Formats: sequence, C-alpha cells, structure tokens
Amino acid sequence: RCPAAQGLAMEASRSIASLPLAPSVAETLVRAGFRFVDDLRGLRVAELSQESGLSHADALKAIDALSEASSAPAGPGKATALQAYERLRTSTSRPIITFCRGLDVVLGGGVPLGQLTEICGPPGVGKTQLAIQLVLDVQIPQAYGGVGGRAVYVDTEGSFMPERAAELAASLSQHVGKIAANRRAAGASAAEAPQAPARDELLEGVAVYRAKDQAEQLAVVRALKAHLARDPAVRLVVLDSVAFHFRADLADTTTRARVLAAMAQTLTALAHEHGVAVVTINQVTTKMDRGESCMVPALGDGWSHGVASRVLLYWEGNTRCARLVKSATRPLEVARFRVCGEGIRDDAMGSGMKRSRPDGSPEGPPGRQR
Repeated sequence: RCPAAQGLAMEASRSIASLPLAPSVAETLVRAGFRFVDDLRGLRVAELSQESGLSHADALKAIDALSEASSAPAGPGKATALQAYERLRTSTSRPIITFCRGLDVVLGGGVPLGQLTEICGPPGVGKTQLAIQLVLDVQIPQAYGGVGGRAVYVDTEGSFMPERAAELAASLSQHVGKIAANRRAAGASAAEAPQAPARDELLEGVAVYRAKDQAEQLAVVRALKAHLARDPAVRLVVLDSVAFHFRADLADTTTRARVLAAMAQTLTALAHEHGVAVVTINQVTTKMDRGESCMVPALGDGWSHGVASRVLLYWEGNTRCARLVKSATRPLEVARFRVCGEGIRDDAMGSGMKRSRPDGSPEGPPGRQR
C-alpha cells in the first residue's frame, strides 16, 4: 500500500473512543453500532441524531470531532520571525483585483493571497456579486496584471447564480480581449499579449461546492486541503456564507464558538500553506452601543478573531460603500462602488447616483473593529 492509503486505513480503523467526546456521547454511539470513526462518515447531523438517539447538539459535536480529527495537521509549522519576515518581503504574489479601483486601493492592490479576508454587510448590498466577481478576476492572466489562477466557491445558501457568473465572465473576457488587441496592435509579442480567456473557460475555472447544512459545510472545508493538493492552480477560495448554517440552527453557543474557531483555523492554515486567498462572506446583525444601534458582523468575537482583514459593505444614502474595518497593515478607509451589468465598478458620482435600495437594510459607516 502507498502511504496515503495506509493513512486512510488507519483513520478508518480508529475507534470512536479515540475522538475527543464526552464518555456518555461515545458510549451512546457504540451502543447504537457506531464502533469506528469511519462509521460516522457521510452522515448528516440529523441522520446521526436519529440513528443513534443523540441530541442534535451531541450529534453535531460528534461530527465536529470527526472533522477536527481528519484535518489535524501532521506537525507544527515552525518558522523563525526572520524567516516569516523574509517570506513576506520577498513574496512576489499579486493580490486579486476587484475591478473597483477605489476598493483595490483600500485593500492595498486587491484581495491579498495567503490570508483570510471577510466581506460582510446587509442583504442586497453586493456581497455575493463581489464574490462572483472575484472567482473570475483571479483567472486574469499574469501578463495583464492578474494572478492567473483558479477558484473554489463554497455555496451554503444557494446564492451562487450561474447566469450572473456567465454574464460577468463574458464581460471580463471582452475586457481582457480589448487589452490584448490593443497590445498586439502596438507590436506586442504573443507572450506579452496572450489570448484572453473565453467565457466558458472562465466558468470552467470555478469549482462550486454546495453545502446544505453545518455538517456538509464542515466536510467541504475539511476537503479543501485535498482539493488544493489536486489542483495547485487554485488561488482563491470563497465561502458564501460562513454564517448561514450557524446563526439559528445551533443553540449551544459554546459548541458553536468552538466549531467556528476550528473552521477559521483550518481556513487560515490553508491560506498560509497553499498561498491562496480565502474570502468568507458574512452577514451582519445590530447591537446597541451607547444607546445607538450599529451594524456588527454576525457570529461574534470568537469568529472575528480568526479574520485577518474585514471589509464591511453598507449603504450611505443611495450609495454603496466598502469600508476596511479591520487590518493590521492598511489604513481603515472607505471606497464607493456600484453593481452594474459588467460587475463591481467604481462609483465616481458618489451619492448622486440614483439607485433603488432594499427596504429595511441598515446604513451608516461602522467604526474600527479589533
């Protein structure tokens, strides 16, 4: 057997008792016939709860324990501070442009590779539009200032719109095609002006996973490491949205915080180890601060600590705004943008642009976040 096959066999033969579960939970599973770790694979939380007699919360803990055991790192990723600094200083990786010049400036050139970036905001402000734009923009050839990679889109809400993706892909292909034609007309070589990717080629460069509950979301996140190993050209992973399955379906806040912290750790490790940008889409909620209502990202501080950079999209009058509210390296600035047929673009006219706004969506700039 090859080492990988041996590892899978060893994992499958592990007993339930080897998982970090309460003794009562492990005992209930064994009595129900779940003796080995592999017996839990492929089960959803509701299915495991029904078959084993566990509560929904305990069934989720078991699935989560399986996820953590399967994605445990092989060893410590030790590096000296000097080595980390040298890697950062000599890195030639380009960020992923958004096609909104103002937002790119705020982000320092675009969405950075190698870290976890969150985009949050109220419904209808453009979070998914930006996410779809990014999975196409990451494929812009390096000759035109792009990353020249591929993308993975994890859809938890059913919000990924293939027809919209096709529309944006056609627009991007046409845009890059014009640049290529102008360069060739100026005498550029084939290497300096390569063929623009076609619409269908751009769509083919996006792998879409649909996760319908918490267990499937955790399973997909766990499977990303293998996906990136199979397809090293991937430079962007989008999770849209991280909050959907965890806001109302999991009453045990302690368990939720632990699951989310583990997921943030896994996504951050993927970003670092594979040099990819990980972008999570998050919803917002409101809280009272000094007697006033303000927007804050969903999922609380536990999740927030795992995010390296955060961009909050919001309405200011009839204008869409994107504010960088968390970053260790960039000033916290604001960019105005619009959503049009071609995708995300600058809104140079600011509040003078007349567009409809979804009823009831919060507005107003947020403050700095930790």
